[in-house]
Parts: sequence; structure tokens; C-alpha cells
Amino acid sequence: MTAAGPDTPLSLETYDFSAEKAEILGVRLFKNGFSLDFFNREIFLSPGDIRPLDNLDLTPAIRDVLAAYLIHCPRQLPQVPPRPITFREFSGAAPLFSSFTMNTAKTIERHFSGKTTALTERVRDLGAIIHGRKAVTPCFHDLSVEFTPLPRISITLNFNDRDDIMPAAASFLYPDTAIHFLNLKHLMTIATWLTGYLIQK
Repeated sequence: MTAAGPDTPLSLETYDFSAEKAEILGVRLFKNGFSLDFFNREIFLSPGDIRPLDNLDLTPAIRDVLAAYLIHCPRQLPQVPPRPITFREFSGAAPLFSSFTMNTAKTIERHFSGKTTALTERVRDLGAIIHGRKAVTPCFHDLSVEFTPLPRISITLNFNDRDDIMPAAASFLYPDTAIHFLNLKHLMTIATWLTGYLIQK
């Protein structure tokens, strides 16, 4: 693998696309590389290419996340069941937490205050599992949505709409095992991308 500086895209040119790594990452062997689902988009990754099969563009930041997911493949799967935690609970996340919150939860709160139905419709486009007080699977939030951005990484958006007393409130949860597959920067990128997708018209 080619070394990358802070502004250099990660490279898969010398990556070992092995069946062993495919099993750990939960991806599929495909031609001379892997295929995986980023949310509900199938992506092909090979030594010279990262390409969505729908041929729509990927941002450089998401290309970097996809490459990093392969490069950071652990030697084995975590041996303990995942536990949902906030971004702030990851070790070393404190300096990033304010930026993370402003670019994700606070943005969702501002955009969807009084618009729970609109948020519900947006998340359906990404193949999310939807829970909520009025959903088939009830919970203690107006809306609780589980996404699968990558095979071994989920992200949950909990949303409570404004009422006569409280403003709208949103939060994101990751499995604590996500840090075995991506660093904090890339986990933050996923939530930021998701937020941007949800608020776009």
C-alpha cells in the first residue's frame, strides 16, 4: 500500500485482496478485488479503482473512507459483542467532538425540527431500519434509525422532535467496535456525509 500524507488519497495499489480479509471485513470477493455496500450503494474496490456500480460520483472523502476500511482491516474480528456509544465516548475524540456535533446532530436538529415525517422519508432512501414510538418496532425516540454504511460498521440516528417544552434533539451512536476498522476522522466523515445527504433537497 502506498503511504499517504494528510492530504494524499489512500492507495490500494499493493493491497492484498485476500479471502481472509474479505471474511473479516464482511465484503464480497469480486473479480480482482472486493465489492461492498456503502449504505445501499454497491462499490467495487480493486488495486487501481474505487468505483460505484451505479457510476455516480463518490466524493474524495468517501473514497478515502472506503480505502481506509480495507487498509485498517484488523487481524481478527472483535471477540466481544458491540456496544452502542456516542462519538465522544471513543478514546481521543474530545478535541473533535464540538466539530462533530455541529456538523451532524445540530444540523439535523435545525433542519428537521417539526419535520419528523420528512426525516423519515429521507432515511428510507438509504435502506435504513426504522424504529420509533409509532413504528412496528417501538422505542423511546420519535425516530430511531439504524444505517449500515459499511459491513462491520453501523450508525444509529436518534431523533426527538420539538414539543411545547423541549427543542428538537438528535444524536448519533456507533458500535464501540467501529474503531477497530476506521479511525476517528473516518468515522466522523461517515456521519457528516450522512447528515449532508439527509438535508439535501
